[in-house]
Amino acid sequence: MAFGLVAAIILIAIIVVFVRFGGNVGIMLQPSSDNPHAARRGPRHMRDSAAKVQPRNLSEITSMADRRAALVALAQNALRKAVTANGVLLRQSWTDREALRRLPADQRHLPALRDLIRASERVQFGGRDVTEPEFAHHVTQITPLYRELAS
Repeated sequence: MAFGLVAAIILIAIIVVFVRFGGNVGIMLQPSSDNPHAARRGPRHMRDSAAKVQPRNLSEITSMADRRAALVALAQNALRKAVTANGVLLRQSWTDREALRRLPADQRHLPALRDLIRASERVQFGGRDVTEPEFAHHVTQITPLYRELAS
């Protein structure tokens, strides 16, 4: 009886420890079609070169047919230009909001960048569509940043 009680306590302790510290560990040994991230294996430079080339200037962005992709590209491009112009070293791990927080508070184009980043997030993560007038509004708001950085 005492032996069975000790064995039950040990078994319960092992189960508690497993559930507490190892219950949500998953191991995948083979790439799976269910895992969209499995295709991202390989050296980083190979993944980056296979990625779509991003537009480099405002005219390339405004000529894009897909306004959702154009708005996202506009936000990323404008933010990258603003961060670089302010001498901030852009880290790859930063989200757009983190990079935006690193800009000086007296940056003249900060309100336009904030609005553009929010719209970009709604498109990227909310699946929202972008109307032509909305895209034109963001282009108009951010064009002074491009003009200032061009000179």
